[in-house]
Amino acid sequence: MAIGDREYIISKSLKGEEVYEILKSQLKTTKVDGINYDHNFERVEISANYCKYIVTISGNKLKISTKWNNKWLYIGLALLITSYFLILPLAGIIALIILTHSEQKEIRSLIYQILNIGDLGNVNE
Repeated sequence: MAIGDREYIISKSLKGEEVYEILKSQLKTTKVDGINYDHNFERVEISANYCKYIVTISGNKLKISTKWNNKWLYIGLALLITSYFLILPLAGIIALIILTHSEQKEIRSLIYQILNIGDLGNVNE
């Protein structure tokens, strides 16, 4: 399930493998579960607690896609099914949305800072 895609224009042209090496050396393991480079699609996949971030770069355009981690979707469905008549599923979903939003802001700002593109602005939001 996709949450959102954002595109940015960066000042220099980078290749996918360069972005992977930069992010791999800079991102702390406490913030992310793993970082992988997909050679077939020239993209970097970053797995964090609640979401998966896919960084795709072509020329001077950087695209960051965000998707839910499936384990949280399954946990949410299990809570919804097992406690159907309780308010717990609703509270869990609200808490997950809040946690996801703060994680998205933190991970995206780290990516922007690492790649030095934080002040260039958003192409489309």
